[in-house]
Amino acid sequence: MKEVWRLPEVSSLNGMDKEWVLELLDGRSELERMRILMALWRIWHVRNEIVHDKPAPPEENSRRFLCSYVDSLTTIKYLPGANDVKGKHPVAEQLEGCLQPRKTKQVTVDAVSSWSKPVAGTVKLNVDGSFSEETGSGGAGMVLRDDTGVVIVSACHYIPSCSSPLEAELVACREGVALARQWSNKPCTMEVDSREAVKMINSLEMDRSSLAFTVQDIKDLMKLDPRFQAVDRCNNQASHLLANLGRSMARTVTWVGTVSRSTATLGRSEVNLWQLIRISSVSSDWLDAINGIH
Repeated sequence: MKEVWRLPEVSSLNGMDKEWVLELLDGRSELERMRILMALWRIWHVRNEIVHDKPAPPEENSRRFLCSYVDSLTTIKYLPGANDVKGKHPVAEQLEGCLQPRKTKQVTVDAVSSWSKPVAGTVKLNVDGSFSEETGSGGAGMVLRDDTGVVIVSACHYIPSCSSPLEAELVACREGVALARQWSNKPCTMEVDSREAVKMINSLEMDRSSLAFTVQDIKDLMKLDPRFQAVDRCNNQASHLLANLGRSMARTVTWVGTVSRSTATLGRSEVNLWQLIRISSVSSDWLDAINGIH
């Protein structure tokens, strides 16, 4: 990780007592502390894989996963209103200035990012796709909530082969509609932050693109359901994070019910994404430590 991150020398750990983690983090910037804890968390994950007689993940996989994970979380926290093109968001180094305390007036979360509840008696599905040009893989994230904001079901989906950000968005729409139809028979409002995908799905004209079969699958699944609506990224961040999770960790997982033991709803705020992170395979001890930094 030292090839891509500024991390302390391993030799600096020599001679530390049982409070070595606190000593290591003391006096460092918030970004440095986050990277140290994320690196330690990944080391512990690799250690567990070996202990349980599983092959250790390749170093490049771990490096790519940690970089993508930290960049996504940093952008979500410090630029929650950003509506960037897929893969064109600032990386952590560009946001380092945002990690320093500012004397400007604080803006409330709801002022910059909010999720609106559907009308009574209906449900809302939010989906998003994630694409990596480097690996040619993608991810899909989806969250189905009822009219009070309580999560009915959420999922991340790994797409091993993907040609473009648009294909990732359309696959996410297809998987999301299938999930919604499986878990609810109520009228469903569907939202995605790709206007191009919405245009293709809602078009009445014959689709002659290379993605025509995927688009037709979505239309067949939707049947009498309302059409997809385009929303800003800041109102769709929960599914965005799940899409990145599925792609980065190469996982396809579905979680039924609420996303956190302590919280039964995400409410209006789409920035409380650590509640979604807790449903992954991440160690809760490390999450508590990282959550303290964020």
